[in-house]
Amino acid sequence: MTARPILSTGYRSTVRGRFGDIRAIIAIIRANLAVIFRFPFFWVLISISMLHFLVTFALIYMKNQLAAEQTFSFAARMFDEIEVTGSGRAYLGFLLRQTEAVYIMLAYASAVLLATDFQAGGINFYLSRPIGRIHYLLGKLGALAILVSIQTLLPAVGLFIEAALYEADFEYVREHTTILIGIAGYSLLLMIVPSLLGLTIAVLFRKTAAIVVVWIGLLFVLPAFGSLLSLIFSSGHFLMMGLRYDLRVLGGSLFGMLSRGSEARFPYILLIVISVSIICLTVILRRLRPVEVVA
Repeated sequence: MTARPILSTGYRSTVRGRFGDIRAIIAIIRANLAVIFRFPFFWVLISISMLHFLVTFALIYMKNQLAAEQTFSFAARMFDEIEVTGSGRAYLGFLLRQTEAVYIMLAYASAVLLATDFQAGGINFYLSRPIGRIHYLLGKLGALAILVSIQTLLPAVGLFIEAALYEADFEYVREHTTILIGIAGYSLLLMIVPSLLGLTIAVLFRKTAAIVVVWIGLLFVLPAFGSLLSLIFSSGHFLMMGLRYDLRVLGGSLFGMLSRGSEARFPYILLIVISVSIICLTVILRRLRPVEVVA
């Protein structure tokens, strides 16, 4: 009796092709985005972010239209005073306002994407397939990063392009290349660090209510406590207790805008953010497993 090749019996090979790892990650990203897009609350947050973007977009248009009219040039200078666009501070301010919706969205999305996997047993399904923990983590992280980029990177780049269109010969782009780098760098920072923190909280607590409470405590209550301590002891070092403040300082450094106090604390803040990212990554990889170990 002639032995038949294993593949001809209907079994699929577990050996990945050349781009098998990439396809596995993309498949997880696509599946998770499809889950998130089904929830109305996500679209509410996106609508709030887009409303802020549209208002800023309209103000940039009004500023340039008024600047073209000599009669209303004083009104254009008023727009410069409120820093609608044209400087790194304006784009940094826009991204900082967008991050408030980002943090709320990440608390919600991390609970939906990861906590539900644990509760419904989806984690067992994923990790019992030829998909490793790294694929699973990168898929979840990629989905969250795309959601964050919709609220930060894409709107900010859109405003930059709009401002550039009003300048002849792309002079605006050549003069403000560092601003574009700052937008990309700060957006990337927001895509990675808060997303890792959100996934870590979801892995540790696994209940939607607990995840939201811990997230609010870390990103809102703890910074408020740090601000109170900084007022009591007249020391800005307590502000570093809040990850939002740390990310804001790092974002300011990318745009070349640091106050004297923030500049002195910058090395410590950088160390804190790197340490938090490494700890989060370690916890996630250690807690992800295809079966639940019962002591």
